[in-house]
Amino acid sequence: MISIHDILAYAFPNRGGWTVDGDLITAGDGGPVPTSEEIESHRAEAEAALAIAAAQRLARSTARAALAEQWTTLPAWIRGPFGATYTAAVALLDQADDAAAAALIEYAEPPSGYSLEQVQAFNLIRAELLASIESLPSL
Repeated sequence: MISIHDILAYAFPNRGGWTVDGDLITAGDGGPVPTSEEIESHRAEAEAALAIAAAQRLARSTARAALAEQWTTLPAWIRGPFGATYTAAVALLDQADDAAAAALIEYAEPPSGYSLEQVQAFNLIRAELLASIESLPSL
């Protein structure tokens, strides 16, 4: 069951927080406190929103795990030179900055000295990695 704190935070987000002590509810901004009927009217909506958010986090977590697994299967000649870029992109994803992570991958260049076949493989892997990042569920 959803807590009264979650309902209040969802239904009345700009009230400066809430204190609940038994039946006594206090608004952080000192303003009026919603009635129990008002609170209950928001319960189903808040529960649905929290369920959707949980499903999005799970989907993103699953997709991120698949992305990490995909990375480990790449040959060392890709992981080595591209490792710092990948690590930086993952850090951006952890901050929910998917656009920056995608840009970092999109504009990465293969190291000089790669053969034509290695450059082609690098570009293919970069495109697949970029597609994986762009397909991550947003939060």
